[in-house]
Amino acid sequence: MILLFSVFKDFEIKAVDSLSKLLYNERFKDFEASLRGFMGKLDGNLLRCLKLAFLELYMTDNLTEYRREEFLALLDTLVSLPQDNLRNKVFVAVANSVGAIFYGRRGDILKALSLGNVAFNLFQRDKGAKSRNL
Repeated sequence: MILLFSVFKDFEIKAVDSLSKLLYNERFKDFEASLRGFMGKLDGNLLRCLKLAFLELYMTDNLTEYRREEFLALLDTLVSLPQDNLRNKVFVAVANSVGAIFYGRRGDILKALSLGNVAFNLFQRDKGAKSRNL
């Protein structure tokens, strides 16, 4: 939780909370409309992470591969962000986590484990580097 407050501003956390409520209540059209309403007001990568989660849930919930290419393009964009600051690392970790869910639900366990491992180790590397520098 402390990580969230150090990386995201209060209004971003509130926006994510309101969008998440729409998403988890499967109000997909309302979610997309609200997401468009936040364009220019929230960080583009934050919006991309939210859309990535939406697309994965939408496809899973509707048992469809419609929008798969859009999901994969967005995933590629997010996982290749430069990891030069904590905020971007959070976005990369979220993208890898959602990607792991996507591939796991489709039975590609090795790809899912690979992405999940990247997400987990992003912050483990920092922890190890800090302890070595003490």
